[in-house]
Amino acid sequence: MADSEQKIPQDLVWKLVGVLLTLLLTGNTATVVWMLKTQVSLRERVATIEGNRFTSKDGLQVWREIATVQKELARLPTSSPPAWFVAQLQALGAKLEQIDQRLMRLEMRKGD
Repeated sequence: MADSEQKIPQDLVWKLVGVLLTLLLTGNTATVVWMLKTQVSLRERVATIEGNRFTSKDGLQVWREIATVQKELARLPTSSPPAWFVAQLQALGAKLEQIDQRLMRLEMRKGD
């Protein structure tokens, strides 16, 4: 039976082992490269964050600016349109009405 069994050639086994080791080495190299890129990226992010610290003075300045905007908004008129604008429009309307009446009188005189 030993004679009838086919033996796998030893050089084929070594080639398969070589291919397997090459794949493992390639995968390992790719993983190491990815880890190094990630580490560099994280270092850059940490450096950026440390360089741009938001301090309590910055927070106080932002709060003051927000308070200033709130005060400016509180000064704006809440009615739409403002009362002074409505009064001006009513005065203008009255003047136009007077002009219209004068024109009508002039047309009536011309017609006579």
